[in-house]
Amino acid sequence: MGTQGPVVAKHIIRRASTARLLHPPAATPFGGPHARPATPGPAEAAGPSSRGPAPASGFTGAQYRREDLWVPVNPPVLGIKLLAVRQLPYGHVGSSDVAWLRGGWDAADAARAIGAKRLPRVLGFDTEFDGGQLALLQLCAGDRALLVRVPPVRPTGGASGGVQVPGQARAAEQHPFACPPDVELLLVDALVPKAAAEAWQDALMVFAAFGVKLRGGLDLTVAVPPSHEEQTRGRKKLSLFAIFERFFPASTLAKDKTIDHSKWFAISLREQQLRYAALDAFVSYAAGVMVQRRDPDRLPPPVDLSVPAHWEVVLAAQWVCVYQFLEAQSPQRSRHDFHQATFEMSSDKGGKPELQLFVSMARFNTRLRRQMFVFIRVPNDKRPILGRCVEAKGKSARVAQLCWAGGRNVRLNEVSEVREIEMDDPNETPEEDAIKKLIARVLCGQASLKGHRLAKGIFGGGSLVMPYALGTQRAAQARAAVEAALSADAQVNGPQHTAVEEVLYGSSAVTLVQGPPGTGKTTVISRVVQLWLQHVAPSAPTIGPQRRAEAMACVARSNVAARNIALALIKRGLGPSDFRLVVSQEFHFEWHEEQYRGALERVLIVSDELRNEDMPRMLEDVKVFVTTTSMLTGFNFQQAALHNKVLTRLLVDEASQIYAGDMVLPLHVFGEHLKSLALFGDDVQLPPYGSEWDGATQPSPFDHLTPPSDRAAARLRPQPNAFTLGPDLCAAGGGVRRIMLEVSYRLPPSLCAFISQRMYGGMLRSGRQPSAEPALTWVDVRGGEAESRGGTSLCNPKEAHGVLKVVRQSVLPTGRSWTVLTGYDLQRSVLDKLISSQPDLARHQEGGAHGGGGKQDCDRVYNIDTFQGREDCVVVVSCVKTGRSLGFMRDDRRVNVMLTRCTHRLVVVGSLATALSEPDTLLCRLATHCVGHGLVRAA
Repeated sequence: MGTQGPVVAKHIIRRASTARLLHPPAATPFGGPHARPATPGPAEAAGPSSRGPAPASGFTGAQYRREDLWVPVNPPVLGIKLLAVRQLPYGHVGSSDVAWLRGGWDAADAARAIGAKRLPRVLGFDTEFDGGQLALLQLCAGDRALLVRVPPVRPTGGASGGVQVPGQARAAEQHPFACPPDVELLLVDALVPKAAAEAWQDALMVFAAFGVKLRGGLDLTVAVPPSHEEQTRGRKKLSLFAIFERFFPASTLAKDKTIDHSKWFAISLREQQLRYAALDAFVSYAAGVMVQRRDPDRLPPPVDLSVPAHWEVVLAAQWVCVYQFLEAQSPQRSRHDFHQATFEMSSDKGGKPELQLFVSMARFNTRLRRQMFVFIRVPNDKRPILGRCVEAKGKSARVAQLCWAGGRNVRLNEVSEVREIEMDDPNETPEEDAIKKLIARVLCGQASLKGHRLAKGIFGGGSLVMPYALGTQRAAQARAAVEAALSADAQVNGPQHTAVEEVLYGSSAVTLVQGPPGTGKTTVISRVVQLWLQHVAPSAPTIGPQRRAEAMACVARSNVAARNIALALIKRGLGPSDFRLVVSQEFHFEWHEEQYRGALERVLIVSDELRNEDMPRMLEDVKVFVTTTSMLTGFNFQQAALHNKVLTRLLVDEASQIYAGDMVLPLHVFGEHLKSLALFGDDVQLPPYGSEWDGATQPSPFDHLTPPSDRAAARLRPQPNAFTLGPDLCAAGGGVRRIMLEVSYRLPPSLCAFISQRMYGGMLRSGRQPSAEPALTWVDVRGGEAESRGGTSLCNPKEAHGVLKVVRQSVLPTGRSWTVLTGYDLQRSVLDKLISSQPDLARHQEGGAHGGGGKQDCDRVYNIDTFQGREDCVVVVSCVKTGRSLGFMRDDRRVNVMLTRCTHRLVVVGSLATALSEPDTLLCRLATHCVGHGLVRAA
């Protein structure tokens, strides 16, 4: 697999013949007229004498001449001393190549010790991929490894020499490549175990590329779990090489940690890559043989993609492709912001003295977490210090196991202060881990989504139409009461009224509510909850023989949005007997405690409190819970908050920022009784994390559940290079209702009119009265526009000082609350330091516009992506970019967020010439609007 293959022996035998190259010709790396011929060439006919003696491993001279690489296995494994490696482009793998591979089983039997039992016929199986695309399929039978190269269907950023290749025409199809027939026969043969670590993931990568549904997968990760002692130390699974080592502790095969996984689409693979890939497959084969030799009752259920419904396989394959793409895009290391870091002598778990680093952290988004790898740089020494975070609580962290890059332990007299800290998180999130386990079970036939109506309707084409049945007289009276209450509510406008009614009593099990900036998504959610508690829940029958009550959950992607929902419920007079707000202890303790003081304290539950034995009893009568999507499916939440209750209604805010595939977890966990799903968001604001403008696209639930002609992509300006990661999800069933909230109570009328025409087809209107004060100003920063680069981010110090000048001269005199936004994290750091150094500017004062409930001790400066869902009276934007490119500010969705956070005034600080250099972008149209209306002034 791309991230955990083991490799290799120290010596390699390479063919000396010029008639066969180690790599395919550069002009046709994945096939074409110069691909390997099926019969030996003239140079081969001369026999092995021209290139030294043939290896004595059961191969004839003709066979030896065909191989690309020979890798010694010393000491032998299963009697195999030498591994023969052959690589081919997928389009040139023929019957003879697969027959040669199968012959490895006979060769392995011939090499076994006299009297030893015949080896089980296992196929070592692995894949290498880059950015969610299959690049290499590795198969091993006995002493032979066949490497099948697969071309990219789109350009890859990390691969040197990546090219567009023959077969590109198939890229528009659900599966871009045709699998070699004999390889497909081998993969779908359920009688031949395909052994791999996390075999389900490799099987899905093959399905995404070829459409082949592998059968007989032997998941080594499940077959060989960590020991009890390892599990108590927190180890959840073994790597492929660790599994191999369990069976062959004397082997000298070693994992090659220097391999570059972004180079699998290179025009020609280096020897290091070939032996890495071959040994991945060989180690899988050898471990698979040993697993098959054990008691058959101990074998895990086979991975079989023919067992689940087709739509389940497609959903799983796309999820894996998205996951791998995001993994490839994530930086290996990220910078940690700290207030103070000191080296001190402490004691390890055994009581022995050990040098450790004690860190006082400065920023939640770059916090250290347990098990993170930490890279420390000290003044006057170019060598990094390596360590691991062993404890993190609130703003304090402790890093132990400190050693220099060469491996020697660090001594206290060698270090003093810390210059820089970087971190690398090897852990999956709890949601990722849970979804992976669910997918693995589905592909082994141990779990299914087919029985969950909403999951089948959303991802499998089942009907989502749900005609409301009046049922009892009490239910009919409840509906009449809801309609009467809505009709009498003067604070709910027409579109909001429609949305509330549809969520509570609509004919569809799924409702999409598009809420442009300031149109009252939270208002709709809070009104739905209030009416459900007052009229619907009391008349709802109990469920099942245990007579469990119905419950509702309101969740959001971010803690900020969840907090806003809770505040809206409090404003409607709801209290702790009606609902509770559940916040993670990690987010709350020391970092954001001040944001939950005041009215929120009465309804707040910090996640650690869910473990209290009395919590289920204390929450017995509470029927509504507000939390984040990540907290919702957690074990403690289900055990405490939902004790003796059934979740039947789920409201999801910020749903347009969620990848549709991630919805599979709550739909499975609560799918048995979940009957109503309401999704709130705005698909012309921020997309799911990792989606790119005119690049990689992850469908949100809004994208997936909206007909193609009405999706955001069809309404925004063209993105000719956009592509979907993995196979397209199967079409959803009919009956989804989509509603747009049309009145913005946040935006000043002039700014609302501009945004409405450019992003909402003229359908958005302002609910505010015009003001004599200008709502929009562009401050043009000219001259000396050099940018300072820090990694992949940017900063513009001159522009930062321009922002400070605007705040002092134009914002402070108004007395209004204000916030600074920028699209670049490095610029955010520059602005934060600059503004924090001014005592009268550093923090929001009590009563700021970020939300109620006590003093708002919030930062002044935010990245755009973290500020969606928030607002302030005055917003000052720092564009950063200069020259002839807007960078990712070409993304109209991100710019839409940037322009729609203010309630009174927006000030854009940046290079006007740069903004005007890219026509048709939203930022260019804004600049043109400012020029045409005399709203530009010099910095």
